[in-house]
Amino acid sequence: MGMIAILVGILQLGCGDIFGDINNLFDPTSDGYAPPETEIVLGPGQNTMLDSANVVFAWRHADENYWPDTAVVYDYPGQILYSYKLDNASWSDWLSGAMVQEYLPPNHTYDDSIGWHYLQFYRLEDGEHRFEIRSKYPSDIEETGWPQRDFSIDAIDGTALIASPAYTLLDSGSTFILTVKMIDVVDLMGVNLVLDYQPDNFAVVEYSLKTDSTGFLALSDGQVLEFLEIDPDQGRFTASIAVAGGSVTGINGSGILARIRFAHTGAAGQHEIVVSDESVMRNVYNDDILDVRQNCQVIVW
Repeated sequence: MGMIAILVGILQLGCGDIFGDINNLFDPTSDGYAPPETEIVLGPGQNTMLDSANVVFAWRHADENYWPDTAVVYDYPGQILYSYKLDNASWSDWLSGAMVQEYLPPNHTYDDSIGWHYLQFYRLEDGEHRFEIRSKYPSDIEETGWPQRDFSIDAIDGTALIASPAYTLLDSGSTFILTVKMIDVVDLMGVNLVLDYQPDNFAVVEYSLKTDSTGFLALSDGQVLEFLEIDPDQGRFTASIAVAGGSVTGINGSGILARIRFAHTGAAGQHEIVVSDESVMRNVYNDDILDVRQNCQVIVW
């Protein structure tokens, strides 16, 4: 009798037909099988308003047969793959709990003791947001009708200069558009925007300053003056814009200052494009009215 046949015989003698005893819950023909269904177990409730720009979500499979259990043959919860998206960003890569523990992606963790995935978002922009999470089995069976949560954030208090989106997911080597917005300005007459970025990881591809007839600063009757400087070696984008003459009350409200297309040129991971402390906004009395500066966090896959 060959060695393989001897081993098979021992296994059958000790515990029956081992291949017949295994119940693979990723196989639709198996007892206890349930289709992929994600349950959000932590995070903002539907249509809630938050006063914090930092948000945490957690999820797991909705069926308890797929929760951690020391008696199961396979680690089911650790093998289920998940992909998520926030707002209009692209879907993230498919990651299982085991993959999260191996690759340690930024802001995503997995607790194998309870089978929960945790995802943290930092400095989300004021306004409405939508989070979606979907799952897929290793057998390539994908979830349909996955859950989503709509929520709003109202965290900015005062006049702000923000980089939007404050949080974005990006494929390595791709480009994205960063919009710089002015929020709740009063009697604005000039702004000096200084953006700092990592020159090894990003490059400015193109830009537009919204100072033409459709721009926010064009609300003034005065002449708009511009100064622009891009330093690719230091990773700095500087735009100084002022209104000469015109309405003595300045400009009030919220609007877009600039749109900048960045290309990712470096390493994957968690990066940041910073609205520098050197950025200022001045009113008709030459007072600095800028209260809040909001950066952009970029997660590169």
